[in-house]
Amino acid sequence: MAASHDHMLVALRRIVSRYETDDAAAQLLHDWRLLAVVVDQILFWVFLVATVSSTLLTLVVIPLARWL
Repeated sequence: MAASHDHMLVALRRIVSRYETDDAAAQLLHDWRLLAVVVDQILFWVFLVATVSSTLLTLVVIPLARWL
């Protein structure tokens, strides 16, 4: 009787260990995806500012400089 209880405890510990491992992997994946979203937003704003400023420079500032 005690052997079957020990066997069940070992099996339950194995199942709990697998769930903990899966949870840790899912949390790590979530953290990396969150980091990717933040980096993506930062790079988007850098691209947007660079594009708008170069467009304004080309279309407004350089023609005004020719008149001066």
